[in-house]
Amino acid sequence: ICGEEYAPTICTLLGIQIELSAIISDLTM
Repeated sequence: ICGEEYAPTICTLLGIQIELSAIISDLTM
């Protein structure tokens, strides 16, 4: 979805947030 040319930092941050949210959901459940 995100292109490296457009905004790599934002894409990586979004990916980290998604991974963190998934880990937190697994821990809470």
